[in-house]
Amino acid sequence: MRKGVVLLVAIVAMLSSCSEKKIWWDDDEAWVKDSINEEQVDVFYIVSTSIGHSENADGTTAYNAVLTDAERAALCREAAYIKQNFADSFNMFSPIYHQCTVEGFVHNNRDSVVKFREQSERECCEAFDYYMSHFNNGRQFILAGFSQGAMNVVALLKHMTDEQYSRCKAAYVMGYRLSSEDMKHKHIEAANGEIEGKVVSFNTVAATDGILGLTAGKAATCINPMNWKNDSTAATRWVVYDGEIDHYAIYDSSFAENIESGDTIYINVKLDEQRNVLTASAPMLPLSYVFNLPAFGLKDNKNLHLADLFFYLPRLRENAIKRAYK
Repeated sequence: MRKGVVLLVAIVAMLSSCSEKKIWWDDDEAWVKDSINEEQVDVFYIVSTSIGHSENADGTTAYNAVLTDAERAALCREAAYIKQNFADSFNMFSPIYHQCTVEGFVHNNRDSVVKFREQSERECCEAFDYYMSHFNNGRQFILAGFSQGAMNVVALLKHMTDEQYSRCKAAYVMGYRLSSEDMKHKHIEAANGEIEGKVVSFNTVAATDGILGLTAGKAATCINPMNWKNDSTAATRWVVYDGEIDHYAIYDSSFAENIESGDTIYINVKLDEQRNVLTASAPMLPLSYVFNLPAFGLKDNKNLHLADLFFYLPRLRENAIKRAYK
């Protein structure tokens, strides 16, 4: 009898300990975020695949990042980059999640890849729920993500309630496609103009044989952030390299006289209506930022996947302000 009592006490203590354990989203290290201005719209941003290889404590490969200090720092760098572009007009919230690694995406077991991706999507949905319960306070918000982050934005659109969706001013799915199946969902209204349609999605290539199936294959829609058209009308802009902050940005040619530093290069961006991708006559220039990878090194320099973040960000910021405060 005494042994039974001791065992019961131990079980109760264990359950009590588990129930009191802090969840990850309670921790400040789980977020990159601003102080809140109640008059501003929020941006909920999900970072892209920043981790190539991760290891468990026993040295085995982890296909979802374990979030070591170095891995958290990598995710935080991209979030901070977005924050510096949006913070003056928006409240910024970005969850630091156990994302699927590069190795996870290329794992040779399809069932395992689905599991790694499901953990990534599930955590982002949990983070969004926590944000809505603890940070949002009824404000309007914008969703945004790049690459894996954009994949999770699509998952969030399907996850959120109708009331939450009514307060979502826009969703930027950068470097990830919307499929025909995605567009059947009532919360996925593809953009068909500068402020028409809520979900902005695009992928960029230098040539259509550089399309990545994972991010752009079988895309059902695409919009050109340079002119906000869904057709093949070309948009001509300036690409600017600013060595101080190590990124490319595209500006209207009318802004060229305001550029004080950096190399300026003319570029054309055009929508391929058959494949629903953007083709850009971009020069083959080196670029590294969060990933320490060449931006133009994918598929023999014919894919410009990283350009989906760096090329269009100033245009997306302008668009977000119009959509949020119109």
